[in-house]
Amino acid sequence: MSTSLVTSLVTHTAELLSLQNEWEDLYQDSPSATPVIRWKWIWWWWQHIGVHAAASEHALRIITIRSHTTLVAVLPLFYRKTATFGSNELCLIGTGTEEEDSVFPQYTTMLVRRGEESAAVRELTSLLRTAQVLPWDVLTLGVTQKGSLLHELAHHLNIRSQVITRRRTFLSPRAAIQRGLEEYLGCLQGSKRTVKRVLRDALALGVQLEVANTTTEAEKFLLELMELHQARWIKREHLGAFASLRVRSFHEALCKHLNTGTEIFVARLRIADHTLGVVYGFLQGEKCEAYQSGWDLVERDLRGPSSLKSPGIALHLLSIDYLSKHGIKEYDFLGGEGRYKEVLATYTTPLEELQLIRLNQRTAGALFKRGSRTLARTLFRSVYRSLFCSLFCSLVDSPNSRLRGHSPSRNLSP
Repeated sequence: MSTSLVTSLVTHTAELLSLQNEWEDLYQDSPSATPVIRWKWIWWWWQHIGVHAAASEHALRIITIRSHTTLVAVLPLFYRKTATFGSNELCLIGTGTEEEDSVFPQYTTMLVRRGEESAAVRELTSLLRTAQVLPWDVLTLGVTQKGSLLHELAHHLNIRSQVITRRRTFLSPRAAIQRGLEEYLGCLQGSKRTVKRVLRDALALGVQLEVANTTTEAEKFLLELMELHQARWIKREHLGAFASLRVRSFHEALCKHLNTGTEIFVARLRIADHTLGVVYGFLQGEKCEAYQSGWDLVERDLRGPSSLKSPGIALHLLSIDYLSKHGIKEYDFLGGEGRYKEVLATYTTPLEELQLIRLNQRTAGALFKRGSRTLARTLFRSVYRSLFCSLFCSLVDSPNSRLRGHSPSRNLSP
């Protein structure tokens, strides 16, 4: 563990660009690394989305920690343009956008070199507790795994500080696939027979999984995914993940610059010359995060009476089969809507969406305004119940009442 650490801030795009080699070296030596903290993810998100969400062109606040000249930790932040509660909202890069520009990053984290975790958290806690160097009213950390370094940082900032934490907890469905497809299918719970039937039907129909092996193929498959995904969500009268041109250009840049087959996984399900579905995911070590998928649910009759009834499940099953044969041990469906995720998962991981709010005049006023509606509804219900009980009691106590002798508590109990 380092005894002398030096903390500094990166505030310009040119400085972020110059960090690429050091960042990628740190990424390889960081046990906490996830796809959303790669330098390429951070860089292309900032270029395509971040500059529009930021408070100014110099809104970058990437915290770097060094031991002598060696980079040992990075926490990429920026000041958001439209603050939620106060004038200073610091957000982890990848978060803090309007809904249409959101890329929904999960497993947000910070990069810390192996063995430097405790020292890095202490340095960051000390820096973020003071308002002189890096002032903030709200600190948005995104969706992180319970027990992660960001989770630990939030805990330390809560101690002996005028800070409250807003949390939203949900589960990320996963599948253990290290023993291959057959073993995995044997571990499924209630829908095992249905899932096996879908796989059997897909193979009988001659469905094939085509995996992108080149950047050109990955880009082509991604475009098909965007069309399928958007068609599905537009039918449900929702925007969909690829409605924003900024989000589309961000993912196109990732497809172009991430290494196909080692950093990114894109595959499509085909029957004859028709694409039934596409899955797009990120690879990290022995894990694949199935970031987005889309499949054809329109005009099934065009494929005849023997068409595949569950192309989405077949797509993920054949992807799991392929990946398990290529050294991947975990297939993460990520949090979000989708009945198929519950059907295909063998276990879940708890995630938390974290936002820290520093209590001061600005945030207190905003919190009061936000909470006043809920408070008003609560008071209205309370007053309404009180008046109703008073009226009931007056009727009971009336000499001519037929309800005389009845208990209000008995009659009003649910």
